[in-house]
Amino acid sequence: NYVAQELQDSVGSSSQDSIESNREAALATYLGQPDGKEMKGRSTVISTDVADAIEWIMPEVVKAFTQNNEVVTFDATASGDEDQAELESQYVYDILMKDNNGFIVIHQFIKDALLQKNGFIKTFYEKKEHVRKEEYTGLTEYELNVVLMDENVEMTSISEYIVDGIPYYDMQVARKNSKGKVCVISVAPEDFRVNRNHNSVDLSTARFTAHVYVTTAGELIDSGYDPEIVDSIKTLAVDSSDRMYRFYMQGESAINDANITGDASQRPVEIAECYMHVDIDDDGIAEFVKVTVAGGDEPDVILDIEEIDENPFISS
Repeated sequence: NYVAQELQDSVGSSSQDSIESNREAALATYLGQPDGKEMKGRSTVISTDVADAIEWIMPEVVKAFTQNNEVVTFDATASGDEDQAELESQYVYDILMKDNNGFIVIHQFIKDALLQKNGFIKTFYEKKEHVRKEEYTGLTEYELNVVLMDENVEMTSISEYIVDGIPYYDMQVARKNSKGKVCVISVAPEDFRVNRNHNSVDLSTARFTAHVYVTTAGELIDSGYDPEIVDSIKTLAVDSSDRMYRFYMQGESAINDANITGDASQRPVEIAECYMHVDIDDDGIAEFVKVTVAGGDEPDVILDIEEIDENPFISS
């Protein structure tokens, strides 16, 4: 399986023990934890210089990206473009800071870069379809037809009754609403993958990148995936996953609530969104595609394959 080989051979995979060890060592130093070199009879006081330096730097760096209500400034390219450039600058600020909780995204991105060597941001357009149940009573035939004229409405049940010789209707419908937005999220370093021979923070030229994350069966179904396919995905033992080291090292529990409640919709599963060059139409030319698989570094279910224009990741 080509996708599985790329995932297992990429930087950040579970097979890359040195990467995991480096991240754990960096976090241990930040937390001021013992490093195993303590000597009997000597002081066991641990310096927190790393944490002090990072926390001292963080406010000024974050401020540089968020002050003056702008994260990026567009310059006018011709006379008369000033208003348009200002509008575009404000639009980008609103998308990041208001639609995507940008302060948290920037804060996580910068702190990961300082503490874990790299920070990652992922940008994408998300379109979700929500179904809302509605109930109508006492509709006339004309009102019934008006409701059903909406192409987003699907009738689920109807009953008819006569009052003074006039037919009336009680009806239940499902109304579909589609909503799209530009999404900007911070990706934890332990959830990111890149092909091993890539040697630049510019990820646009990487042969392979991936976002490997934990979600729930219910969230996958809500995203539009077939419930039968979702049911076939193996459950992830979240409490034993390598990515939980941040919880363990701080003395926090990583046990998933679904293991306690038995709620099937909260069953944890591991998904990998892979961005790679593959010749999917056998014409000898590789297309840039997004392949979504279930099973993490050892995928066993392909959820989706689509051709895309560009890599969604930004690295620092």
